Amino acid sequence: MMTRQGHGRSIAVWALLAACGAVENCPAGEIRLWPTATVREDAVRLADVADLRGFEQEEQARLAAVVLRPALPPGGEILLSAADLREAMSAASANLAAIRIYGASRCRVSRPRPPRDLVEPRPGAAASPRPAPAAAAARPSKPAASRTIETLVREYLTARLADGKSRLEIRFSPAGRRVLDLPAEGFAVQIRPTSDRRLGMISLEVEIAAAEGPPCVEAVLAEVLMVREVVVARRPINKGKSIEARDLQMEERRFSDPADIGLTDLAAAVGRQSVSFVRQGEMLRAEGLVSRPVVNRGDTVTIWARLGGVEIKTTGKAQQAGALGDVIRVRRDGAKRNQDLLDAVVTGPKTVAVTDVRRIAAGDPQEVW
Repeated sequence: MMTRQGHGRSIAVWALLAACGAVENCPAGEIRLWPTATVREDAVRLADVADLRGFEQEEQARLAAVVLRPALPPGGEILLSAADLREAMSAASANLAAIRIYGASRCRVSRPRPPRDLVEPRPGAAASPRPAPAAAAARPSKPAASRTIETLVREYLTARLADGKSRLEIRFSPAGRRVLDLPAEGFAVQIRPTSDRRLGMISLEVEIAAAEGPPCVEAVLAEVLMVREVVVARRPINKGKSIEARDLQMEERRFSDPADIGLTDLAAAVGRQSVSFVRQGEMLRAEGLVSRPVVNRGDTVTIWARLGGVEIKTTGKAQQAGALGDVIRVRRDGAKRNQDLLDAVVTGPKTVAVTDVRRIAAGDPQEVW
């Protein structure tokens, strides 16, 4: 029979398990802090400096409106850190335990001086084929099928990185939405990158010009990721294991640097060996693989050599392991001195070739065996 004390413990355990379950079931959201942002309103809000994902609709709207700092003066600039975000969200009663904050460590927030408004576009003018600009603040609503500044910017970013093998994911800072939503028709639009960077966080200058008056230049911040199918481990792969096709699979991954892309062809990994342990789901890289040896150290090998039109065959012992195409040291049978070691190319299982039989280190250059 359960005692009263035991019954109390049981209730406490169930309560703890229920609480843990409740925590696990809480929808975790993500907040990605941008490295730079531009604001035009009277306060700096969370949506101005970060991208929010994974929240329920009402909670996301509530967090997006959280004020991080009061109004900036035109031309003013401040730095906000991830700690500033946590402090503001904590004051807004957000559950920080269920929120992941990542991205830049600090965000440089600026408020531009108000530009002079653009005049109306010249009648019948077409948008420039070159990328994006910024225009007057208030314009009539556009038809759903019309091209926008965002369309031009996306086309520009895609053209800069077109390789025919990958696709891009492009996200924009909310601060640029006022410009990106403008219709492109009727303005001459130019897009200029502020650096040579083509992936990751990219800052652009979008210039919009109408028939009369000075052009308007706006800053647009975009995150550009390359999506490629790469080779990953379907299951754990031990160090030195000969990799089989069933150990691998192709998965889409996102990259902000082309140098981070691993193998993109299964055939490049099958039959090779990993130089270290590979976890399930880990991407495979060329530098992490070596060819499987077909000659092991100590193996008796067949040595082929050619002298003029004569082909000579003999045997020896491998002093090193090697894969196809590797150059290893071998000792031919009967040789006693280290000077008699030969450099040979691995041409097959327990088979090597010496291109010139006179290449016997420190020996008689006329000696053949």
